[in-house]
Amino acid sequence: MQQRLASVEQELKQFHEETKQYYGETKQYYGEAYKNHITTWMLLRGPIYKSPHGGSVLVDLDILRFLANNDASEFAMWAGGFELIYGMSYSHGKFISRGSKMVRLADTRADLKLLDNQACLPKCDAIIRLWKAATDNGQDPEGVFRTPAVAGMYDNLMRSFRSAPSK
Repeated sequence: MQQRLASVEQELKQFHEETKQYYGETKQYYGEAYKNHITTWMLLRGPIYKSPHGGSVLVDLDILRFLANNDASEFAMWAGGFELIYGMSYSHGKFISRGSKMVRLADTRADLKLLDNQACLPKCDAIIRLWKAATDNGQDPEGVFRTPAVAGMYDNLMRSFRSAPSK
């Protein structure tokens, strides 16, 4: 009986070691897959300043998160571009959640900036300033969109942007 118990214990140790090795290999594989995914997006997003409809804040945030941990010089370059087209720094942008109205507003602002549509840009910037102030003050940034003035401006901006011709 004791021999059988020792045998089972040895099998469990071996299984545990194999599981740890498999976990390590899986983690490495998915790390490489994620790196390749981000690198692909970087190649696709690189020419953002040359094309209209360049706003994709969530993708750009994913790229910046990756670069923040991997390449400081590349991060600095992308962070500068991010601030230029989205009107906010990465330190503010990282608070944007996937379901937020800020996603659409930031993407619209980038498109307006890249299309050189100066008429609507100040409205976007006004809402973004309020949103940034809310994040800085520890308030719910989505609450900005619930105020009647901002909600109306946001709706009008989204409506007019969809029908506005580019310059």
